[in-house]
Amino acid sequence: MGVDSKDMRNRPRSSADDSSARSKAREQLQLTEENYRTIFENSAVAITVSDAGENIITWNKFAEVLLRMGRDELYMKPVSSLYPEAEWKRIRSQNVRQKGMQHHFETRIITGDQEIIDVDLSLSVLKGPEGKINGSIGIIADITERKKAEEALRQSEELSRGMIETAETGIYLLQDGRFQYVNRLLEEICGYSSDELIGTYSLNYVHPEDREMVRAKTVEVLKGQSNLPYEFRSIRKDWETVWLLDKATSIKYQGRRAVLGTLMDITERKMAEA
Repeated sequence: MGVDSKDMRNRPRSSADDSSARSKAREQLQLTEENYRTIFENSAVAITVSDAGENIITWNKFAEVLLRMGRDELYMKPVSSLYPEAEWKRIRSQNVRQKGMQHHFETRIITGDQEIIDVDLSLSVLKGPEGKINGSIGIIADITERKKAEEALRQSEELSRGMIETAETGIYLLQDGRFQYVNRLLEEICGYSSDELIGTYSLNYVHPEDREMVRAKTVEVLKGQSNLPYEFRSIRKDWETVWLLDKATSIKYQGRRAVLGTLMDITERKMAEA
């Protein structure tokens, strides 16, 4: 006599079946935990876990490298002691416990040998089933070299700007025919402020009889066909006509072609030649 498939479906599971299912679940859980542990231990950033009292209770290998501290120094260390007082106040001001997380917060941290380094900090609050905070996870990346590079670039830009602003010639940058930058001496030459010049067409300030020649020269410069100096007349803000000597070259600015040029006021020389 055949067995009804419906009866088979309704038959209670045996203890052997339940035991096998539980065993598979445990194996899967163990595998998952091992995977997470591998990721945790081999991460290229420092990871710390703190308890509800904000004391460090566990961490990964890289945390010891970055913080330059061993187990005895890190275990139950107050998280606040990792930061200069002013930085800890900044972190507190982010209200991370209320928000639940804070990503990519740039701050500074004190290493075991008392060096202060720049870091990128991400925090996540850990909560229990009833919503009670029982700890937090901190992910810390060393950005010291990046910050040093940014500072070096800033100083270089300040130096370059200082040299440009104190140059003996007017300096300008054109893109799509409009001023993108002018230095202090160029402002004096034309009588307009940089605020008045930036974004306007440079040909607007050229004497009408010289505009076509200047336009053609600019096209030649952009195409790399010529960078020879040339003379033209310009109309100042006070409507005075001045003679200028222009020397320009083609450069790449923000991914597109532009003209970087220098201007010298040669009005006195031209008057002497007349």
